[in-house]
Amino acid sequence: MVGEGMKQAFRKNIFRTIKKSIGRYMAIFAIIALGVGFFAGLKVSKPAMMETGQEYLKQQQFYDYRLISTWGFTEEEAAEIGRLEGVQAAEGAVWEDFLAVMEDGSESCLKALSITEGVNKLSLEAGRLPEKPNECVLDDVYYPESMIDREILVSSGNSQETIDAFAYESYTVTGLVRTPLYLNKERGTTSIGNGKIESFVFIPLEGFSFEYLKEVYVQTTAEGEAFSGQYETEIEERTDSFTEAAKSVLKDRYQTEIADAETELKDARQELSEKVAEAQQELLDAEQELQDAEAELTDGEAKIQDAKAELAEAEALLEEKEQELTQGETALAEGEAQYQQGLAEYQSGYAQYEAGFAELESNRSSHQQAKAGLEQIKAAYAQQLGAALDTPEGAAMLESLLSQDENYQMLTASIAAFETAQATLTGTFVRLEGARQQLEESAVELAGAREELEEGKDRLGEARAELNKGKRELEENQKTLEEGWEEYREGLAEYEEGKRELEEETRDAEIEIEEAQQELADVKEPELMVLDRSSNSGYAGYENDVSIVEGVARIFPIFFFLIAALVCSTTMTRMVDDERTQIGTFRALGYSEGA
Repeated sequence: MVGEGMKQAFRKNIFRTIKKSIGRYMAIFAIIALGVGFFAGLKVSKPAMMETGQEYLKQQQFYDYRLISTWGFTEEEAAEIGRLEGVQAAEGAVWEDFLAVMEDGSESCLKALSITEGVNKLSLEAGRLPEKPNECVLDDVYYPESMIDREILVSSGNSQETIDAFAYESYTVTGLVRTPLYLNKERGTTSIGNGKIESFVFIPLEGFSFEYLKEVYVQTTAEGEAFSGQYETEIEERTDSFTEAAKSVLKDRYQTEIADAETELKDARQELSEKVAEAQQELLDAEQELQDAEAELTDGEAKIQDAKAELAEAEALLEEKEQELTQGETALAEGEAQYQQGLAEYQSGYAQYEAGFAELESNRSSHQQAKAGLEQIKAAYAQQLGAALDTPEGAAMLESLLSQDENYQMLTASIAAFETAQATLTGTFVRLEGARQQLEESAVELAGAREELEEGKDRLGEARAELNKGKRELEENQKTLEEGWEEYREGLAEYEEGKRELEEETRDAEIEIEEAQQELADVKEPELMVLDRSSNSGYAGYENDVSIVEGVARIFPIFFFLIAALVCSTTMTRMVDDERTQIGTFRALGYSEGA
């Protein structure tokens, strides 16, 4: 047996050994404490992460269902979905992937999402939320606060469809946010740019230009906490009934639009029938008008030919009258020449008459003297004869005496010459008076002929003017007729073209209606996809991360405990080796192995 004193010495030796190797014992303690700490920390990580995630998603009102339809959604449909049983809130949203140009000229591939107020609330980290449709907020994870008040542009390198999806060309950044839609740093993939979405941007719904909403986010009245089995069970139980209810909402629009489309097709057929009938009637009217125009033009051609014939006859008659006028002018000129010649002859004869008359007047006194001398001679012879003069013999004697008297004969000859000259002048005067009267009559006739000729000229001038006017009118009518024929040909071509176009348009319209009818027959009811939270990569990733932490909490501490056990075993083995001599001494003194 070992005495009390020996035990006391043994304990003292043990404490001395521990004191000498305090570092080894502290290392063993630290390793064991570290393993216990890791074990405790990892064990509480999952509940802490679950609680944090649940609180965040509840606070941000994260969706329970994400609805996507092949027909999209209207605002009314989104509101109607919000009134379905078991739905707490529902809100429509749109999105578009696009290439954005920053103020520094760099280009980024972003996903633009519409801001929702009742579901998937944004967490403002800096700045303010948009108040105008051309404002936006950026991803707090990838952008600094210096981006606030800057502009981002919709790149012209986007497709036209993408550009048309936005209501504005640029948007002003008002703040930085986080969203429950992205619980990790992954922002997804896209078909534009390099295929990877770099970040997100939230824009008011009014900042987009879509006819329909692309999706509807729904928050139900499920009571289970996120990531819990109760929640998943509730959602799974609700999904089928909710899907059917949501489909009925879309089916109403499907039925309405199908009915409207059928009505439009019916109206289109009716309208086509009416338009074809109207066009055919117009073509018939046009054909009748063309026939009337052709008849009128043919009649016009006949009239023009008649007018040409009349003008030809009138021109021939006018040329004949002009020939007659020319002949009349020639005859008038000859008559005037003859008149002038007769006038000259009259004037010359009258001058000779005046000269003879003057000479006769100058010889009249001699004639009177001769007559007086003759009477004297005759009286002297009568006196000689006396009473015998009254007898025949006395008269014969007187005649004999007188014939023998030279003075008497000379005076008789002088008197006879004077009287002859006087008779000649008288004849000349009578002849000149006749010539004068003839000349006056000729002058009157010539004046009348001149006046008649001038009147004929005037009439011919007027006739020529009328003829020329008729020719101009004929030319104008001919031109009008040609224009009429041209218009007729154009109208005929237009008629043929219109007829052809009517046939083509009718055929095309009928084909379009048939295609529309076929498309309507091929239209399928809108397909509705109801996605729960598990389809969100951030949510699924977060849940997966929690599960990984839980797995690590189960496995990782074991390694620490094994390492601690190994360290302890190694340390104890080395301590035994170091104290082997002392242990032997204690064993020699009677200490047992368990001492």
